[in-house]
Amino acid sequence: MMAGFSHEEFESLENYDPWLEREKTNGEEVLPGLICRCASEIAIEPVEWIWPGRLAVGKHTCIAGEPGASKSQLTMYIAATVSVAGAWPCGEGNAPHGSIIILSAEDGAADRIIPRLHAAGADLGRVHIVSAVQEDAGRRGFNLQSDLALLEQEVKRIGDVVLIIIDPVSSYMGKTDSHKNAEVRSVLEPIGEFAERMRVAVLSVTHFSKAGANNTTKALHRFIGSIAFVGAPRIALAVIDDAENDRRLLLHAKNNLAPAPLGLAYRIKEKIVGQPGQSVTAPYVVWDAEHVTVTANEALAAETGSNSNRSAQEEAKEPLKEILSDGPVAAREIQEAAKANMISAATLRRAKAALGLRVTREGFGPGSTLRWALPHTIGAQQPSIDAHVQENEHLWEKSQKSAKVTSTYDEHLCGLIDAHPASIDAHRNGGKPIDAQIPDVSTYGEGEHLCADDALDGQIPGNFLDRRARA
Repeated sequence: MMAGFSHEEFESLENYDPWLEREKTNGEEVLPGLICRCASEIAIEPVEWIWPGRLAVGKHTCIAGEPGASKSQLTMYIAATVSVAGAWPCGEGNAPHGSIIILSAEDGAADRIIPRLHAAGADLGRVHIVSAVQEDAGRRGFNLQSDLALLEQEVKRIGDVVLIIIDPVSSYMGKTDSHKNAEVRSVLEPIGEFAERMRVAVLSVTHFSKAGANNTTKALHRFIGSIAFVGAPRIALAVIDDAENDRRLLLHAKNNLAPAPLGLAYRIKEKIVGQPGQSVTAPYVVWDAEHVTVTANEALAAETGSNSNRSAQEEAKEPLKEILSDGPVAAREIQEAAKANMISAATLRRAKAALGLRVTREGFGPGSTLRWALPHTIGAQQPSIDAHVQENEHLWEKSQKSAKVTSTYDEHLCGLIDAHPASIDAHRNGGKPIDAQIPDVSTYGEGEHLCADDALDGQIPGNFLDRRARA
């Protein structure tokens, strides 16, 4: 006998079956159980598209991108297109005609959302903006964990809702830890079920995580927070800056419903909207006429690399211009200054190329000095021998040009290969005497032992090449 229980109580515990517990609903007993259907009773249904390959009826799509990448602006275009059954870009068909519900936590309705909808040509009578939940205790923010039933009531009240926009979704998740997969799924999966049951499309907006050493250029892994933010939706789209053009790209990151559609490119323009005296400038989306073939991963890699190089170059270019503003400066001094400012040799080379700097050499032999100069200052202080740096200097390429002295300088090896004009002319002249004299001394600078004897394909006489033992 268990302590504290009578014989009758113990028997009742032995016979207790939690699955037979009943709860009261409207005075009637309801037996908890699974909702289950036989597969043979379920008819096949094709996916019903709102925007082919991107937005589907009864499905959840998410859009992600960097802050300020015009994601919200893009949702206003989508809402406007649905409100007037407008055409999608690049001949992708027309949107179904219907109403839209918008939950926007970051943009004000009067000064941001409405002007953007006007600029996009929306039918404002079909756009409904949720601002809060009204309770006896007052107003509070909408919460996806507790208020889906209220949203369902609003969908039924409006009657022809086609699309629900949640921007950003993280603002409506209550106390959910956005980095815990199970918690995020507990919020997002009911949204998918809600969309299917109500026959509406749900479009949520989120952000990319910050780019850093541990970030990947795989688009799926850049969605901020838990992987559930991209795992729960059936379609994930990425908004990425085009590294080569002044535009943005809308590209697919994943698609569980159809083959990945081709990407789209768009630009943001502005127009005046509103009544006279109350008009404002509002942005709107303008699409390019052709699809793009770049993938989200490729575009993200290009954007990350371009931004990284551009930022580093800009940081290096300013001190370079300042150092060289008064004329040519010894390369070693510049390299030491760059090192002191934590500018890498590779970044220094890129900044040098971007500024179009010229490299010259003063003197001959080991005591010669290599100098860098801005393009507009080199003419006034040009030494007798012009060391013209080739574009691919680090590859030791040699350009042989008629009567000019040309040089190839590899700055990270501090070596210089020179071709004297007289020696070149003599070789080309079949060895006939020439007026100019070829010096016996080496014309190489520091690091000469790193230069190959055949730098000029064996066309220079041996006494002109330094044959010192190679390191």
